[in-house]
Amino acid sequence: QPALRVDAPMPLIEGLLEKSAVRCTADIRLDPVADPFLREHRYRGASLMPAAVGMEILMEGSGLFDGSFATVLRDVEIHNGWSFNGPRPGTARIVVERDGDMANCRLVTEFRGRKGNLVDPDRILITGKAKRADASSAVTIMEKFAAKMMPIQYPKSGPLIHGASFQCLKELGLDGARGCGIIVAQSPGTLGGTRRGNWMLPVAELDACLVACGGYVLQRLGALALPKRFGCLHFFRHPGDGERCEFRFHERRREKELVFFDFVLIGADGAAVLRAEEFGLALAGQGMDR
Repeated sequence: QPALRVDAPMPLIEGLLEKSAVRCTADIRLDPVADPFLREHRYRGASLMPAAVGMEILMEGSGLFDGSFATVLRDVEIHNGWSFNGPRPGTARIVVERDGDMANCRLVTEFRGRKGNLVDPDRILITGKAKRADASSAVTIMEKFAAKMMPIQYPKSGPLIHGASFQCLKELGLDGARGCGIIVAQSPGTLGGTRRGNWMLPVAELDACLVACGGYVLQRLGALALPKRFGCLHFFRHPGDGERCEFRFHERRREKELVFFDFVLIGADGAAVLRAEEFGLALAGQGMDR
């Protein structure tokens, strides 16, 4: 059936398939050739949707009911990666169901075998709960500490590649179970390409935070790790183009193949841009169906 018009243009949501007072379903269409965030994000040679883009889709989906968008994501689980082995675009659906002041979101797509046969019509990619922050909610900014900062060189080869449009993390320093870094913000259009509409999250900057946590795991455990969970992701504001932001994080705990972090991205004004609690990275090849 044809998609209904979305009231306001959103970068990643194409159109509504279904809308009621308690449930909305909308189209997602990603293009590994036209979309810089896919073209420049590759895992083992295939374009892979970045976790930060998945968070953006959940945030956009939260506004389908009345245009009031969430600022907090909770209990996010990345069940399966969405990869593109060739140049053909892929389609998915974001399903959003109201539950009081919360919106339960899930991103699903068709999964086909190597011969094109339909294996699962509703393969779950990401699930999470979206809501607006309480007026009384406050953010605790982690204490500043000194660490020897090293310039970041993004690898040009290897299993996980981030192209030039992603490379916002400029410096990283580690001190025991803590770390800090410098992230230089950029225009949303750099990763968004020609997509219209206002981005809900600073996707490139969020991705840089995840890269920094992954760099910590690589240094400490000698292993590549990929995003798996967010206990809570709280968004406060978009940084300005070229704004120099400070990133602080610490390892919270380890659980089997997962390493958990809390982190905060702080703008040039000293206020939080975004904060995550219980962000879980999974050691590559463990705990994730790729």
